Amino acid sequence: MNEGDKITVNADTGEIINETTGKKYQAVPIPDFMRQIIDAGGLISYVKGRVNQGV
Repeated sequence: MNEGDKITVNADTGEIINETTGKKYQAVPIPDFMRQIIDAGGLISYVKGRVNQGV
């Protein structure tokens, strides 16, 4: 990849596509628990939400 290339990342599948060159790369998908932390807005928000749910 070069500076200025446009890339697309699919966190569910781990696929990375360089839209500029058409090359595809396969990475390890982000684990579910990490995606839950990201979706919650970070670790502190995730923990607060879990505490409020009584989990």
